[in-house]
Amino acid sequence: VYDLTTKARMSFLDQNRELFDSLDIPIFNITGSTTALEVPYFQMQGVMELNKYDAHNDMQLTQAQAKIKTGMSADLAMLNAHHWDMSYDAFPKLMRFGSPNLDHPFPKEAALKAMIKLAIELGLID
Repeated sequence: VYDLTTKARMSFLDQNRELFDSLDIPIFNITGSTTALEVPYFQMQGVMELNKYDAHNDMQLTQAQAKIKTGMSADLAMLNAHHWDMSYDAFPKLMRFGSPNLDHPFPKEAALKAMIKLAIELGLID
């Protein structure tokens, strides 16, 4: 749980920024942004708490926490999706605790293909 705090995340990024820069590879930041009504009901309070710091949070991370900022990074997209939409498959119905917002309609495979095609077009991979 400690690693989810802003202080721990920013400390990790600060400690490893030189390493990320030394890799000399592009990093594309793709983040999520959601509202309290688009998340599972048991995450609503978390979204509202994060809204105090960043109105474009993904229910678990602020934009700053979700991005790796280096000389080789670029913000590619901010999607209308919450953290779990972009990370997991749909939760089994018995594990949803009555929440309708655990279906995860975000097209993960299409997003991955688009990122790979972008890297090919930029000449980063064959």
